[in-house]
Amino acid sequence: KAKAAYQKVAYFRGIEYFNDRDYEMAIGLFTKAIVNDSDPTIRAEAMYWKAESIYNQNKFEAAIKQYRIFIFNPGSINTPMYNTAKYNMGYCNFKLENYQEANTWFRKYLKNKPETDTDKYNDALIRIGDGFFVLKDYDNALSYYNDAVAANAKASDYCLFQNGIIMGIRGNMAGKISTMNQLASKYPKSGYTDDALYEKGIALMAQEDYKGAEEVFRKVMRDAPQS
Repeated sequence: KAKAAYQKVAYFRGIEYFNDRDYEMAIGLFTKAIVNDSDPTIRAEAMYWKAESIYNQNKFEAAIKQYRIFIFNPGSINTPMYNTAKYNMGYCNFKLENYQEANTWFRKYLKNKPETDTDKYNDALIRIGDGFFVLKDYDNALSYYNDAVAANAKASDYCLFQNGIIMGIRGNMAGKISTMNQLASKYPKSGYTDDALYEKGIALMAQEDYKGAEEVFRKVMRDAPQS
């Protein structure tokens, strides 16, 4: 009983330190709760929060190792944070620019939709799109960006901007112009609106519509002189 109580105290004290952003102290306490295996659920959850603490220290390679320990621990599968750990694994790899591995983990997270958070689900769609964009797999990038827009993701304006950029890369200037127009009309207060206008101007120049491009660039200079 004393052993079980000690494990519980170490775990909840670790959570307190985590909430206070004292990650080093939290890691020490979570480690004590992991070593003490009285309650397998507390042990599993301590593994997760230890990984979170390491992640918040921006030690992404070490965090990957700890998330793996949690994910492959048999007692973890029934914890409420089991699927979220896959999302976090995606972010660790994304931060390390391991885009292929990041996409693998983000997609694992998406697979179990009932156990996802709406914002995280939509964000994972966008990060997968970004991964494919960097890897120059533009078909898949467009697919995931479009899924995010269809889901009304908070960053739908960013997804439309990226779609327009992809169309430009592929030489589809009419599609690029149309997409940038859609962004500007649908999200007039977006932080991407000025960039979208500028990119529209470049697309018009590529179409040799120099008068149209000049009008767009004048508008950019008038409405956003700092951009």
